[in-house]
Amino acid sequence: MLPILLLALRHGLLWGCLSGLIVGLVQLFFGGYFLNIFQVALDYGLAYAGIGFGGLFSRKFLQDPTAFSASIWITAAGFLGGSMRLLGSFLSGMIFYADYAPAGTPVWIYSFSYNFTYVLPSTILTIIALRLLYQARPQFFRR
Repeated sequence: MLPILLLALRHGLLWGCLSGLIVGLVQLFFGGYFLNIFQVALDYGLAYAGIGFGGLFSRKFLQDPTAFSASIWITAAGFLGGSMRLLGSFLSGMIFYADYAPAGTPVWIYSFSYNFTYVLPSTILTIIALRLLYQARPQFFRR
């Protein structure tokens, strides 16, 4: 998530989403799981390209370079990107992996809880790392 969000914050929505899509395709080619084209679109397309939606905050982030403001925009971008990643994985889990849900457990609860357990920690660690990187080298975030 970190390199995708870094590109999204530096260059905006388009480059963030494109870099996420490329990362998703690389993940697919090097050990991904291909069930059908729709599953791939959700698991590797929407989930990774969605991280780039953090680029929606790029303009505000670049306009106000104060440390406090940058920290808020990094956090907002991280949670938006993480939410989009969760959405893609959640939908894929509900549609294509419903058979893995334990008997009696609603599929949406199973899919959400399964995906939430790795997306939330990944999102939080990415936000922390980006904020630390900004404190150490703010010029790294400028174009």
